Amino acid sequence: MEDQAPETGFLRPAVGALSLSAPSPPISCKGTACPSVGALSLSAPSAPSQPYQSEGELSLSAPSPPDKLRLCNRPAYILPVWLMLLILGSGVFAEARVVINEVMYDPVGTDTGWEWIELYNAGMESINLEGSYIQRGGSTFVTVFTFPHFILRSGRFVLVGESQITAAHFTATLVFQNGDGMTDGIRYVSADGSYTDTVLYDAPNTNQLPDDSGYPGTSFAPDVPAGYSLARIADGYDNDDCATDCLAETNPSPGLSNRVYCDYAISNPVLDQVFSVWQFRAYIVNCSIVSAQQPAQLTFMVNSVIYDVMDITPLAGGDSIQVVQHFPHAINQPLILAIDLYLPNDPSYTNNTWSYHYQPPHSIHVRINEFLYLPETGKQEWIELRLSEVPTADHNLILKDLAQYQITVTIPAGSPPYIVLCNNPTALLNEYPSCPANSVVQVTGWIPLNNEADTMYLMDADGVVTDTVSYTGSATYRGVSLERDENADLPWRYCLDPEKGTPGRSNSISQTPPVMSGELALERSSFAPKRGETLRLFYHLPDNTSRIN
Repeated sequence: MEDQAPETGFLRPAVGALSLSAPSPPISCKGTACPSVGALSLSAPSAPSQPYQSEGELSLSAPSPPDKLRLCNRPAYILPVWLMLLILGSGVFAEARVVINEVMYDPVGTDTGWEWIELYNAGMESINLEGSYIQRGGSTFVTVFTFPHFILRSGRFVLVGESQITAAHFTATLVFQNGDGMTDGIRYVSADGSYTDTVLYDAPNTNQLPDDSGYPGTSFAPDVPAGYSLARIADGYDNDDCATDCLAETNPSPGLSNRVYCDYAISNPVLDQVFSVWQFRAYIVNCSIVSAQQPAQLTFMVNSVIYDVMDITPLAGGDSIQVVQHFPHAINQPLILAIDLYLPNDPSYTNNTWSYHYQPPHSIHVRINEFLYLPETGKQEWIELRLSEVPTADHNLILKDLAQYQITVTIPAGSPPYIVLCNNPTALLNEYPSCPANSVVQVTGWIPLNNEADTMYLMDADGVVTDTVSYTGSATYRGVSLERDENADLPWRYCLDPEKGTPGRSNSISQTPPVMSGELALERSSFAPKRGETLRLFYHLPDNTSRIN
């Protein structure tokens, strides 16, 4: 029986006769004969009755050299010993190598009728399995099946199964052991007993079952759950170490190639930003000891939209490849980059993804909103800034005056909409009890505000002017701040609040008028303008022709 075309007899003896010879000297050699090589003969006894013989006699002989060697068109060559050994070790003598590739020893439910074993020829030549046998190991190894004539070609499988395994090449009663807390084994033995392939599983090795060395095994494959098979990590992979050669296979594949579980990973990812182009660089690494059998796919998604899919050629165990991807994206726009690496049967997905969220520095609008340039004696100057929105990151600014004094201000992330700059926060909070403490920022240094007239410049961190304020000495009274009024014809006027300033809160100009029962309302009956006191008159006239004199 065979897996493809029939073959008869032995493929080759383990030892035999090999004759290597060179042709006679060419006619073009003139004068004394000058052979380029002589004749080399390698011989051994005829093939024994068994397919393979571990011993024999090998003789190497060559004819006597001629009396005289002369050079023709090229020098004479004598085959060196190292080349003869290379020939002996070449594929001409490459042996077939049969391994236990996958086994089902613990089916779900009853074992009887459902067990099977798959062998694989990992060598370069076909082999006749006739006379070779399979053993199960519990307390000792016992033969459960002997092969008839069957040619197993290189890279092919043969399946031996119990009565319910319809795809099996051969049917046998296997009755493999299930582990269950001590070492059991399965063994393939060549017909002459000179070659074995042994799989030991579960521990401890109480019965001292031997491995392929002939000594009690010390490396064990896992005891798989019911319904799992015990499989090589790749077809034919054999490092004589059951613990690393085999794994528990959740999807058994009798008679077919084993699934290869290569663990791919995205390693050392780097994202560079160059103007409006982003460059992604990383290594794709095969973290396993076996080679991948299929290509992988690397998917790039920009803001939840697939940008590109890159094919990754199969990588050998431990190998890696660098990938580089460019994609345009405005640097002032948010970016969500997600990268996904997919390889069929990858056992660990945790190292197959990478993501990056980019939020450009948020440009908030900041203006000078209120300031005190003419404080009472012994009091300090201060400046209030108004933010268009809450900053998501620290924001750096520069304040400068006409005399070229300047201070650098850092507005912390999460600051309230009003920020008050001063040298002494404690004194300011005592002076203005309505000011929120978290609005006050202490600065080092100051720009001395001139009492007669001055100009302030507010700049961003790059020195670009974003706001300018100029005032004259008569703009307000001593101890009263100057406020911005966006709705007035004149954008600046003195503060109307009883505290004479509104640092950290909305300006007094924008306060809502009181509810009026009539057409006129007067706030305060007397006041002293020189002390900054105010009198406010509210009116609500019945028609457009009414006037106040």
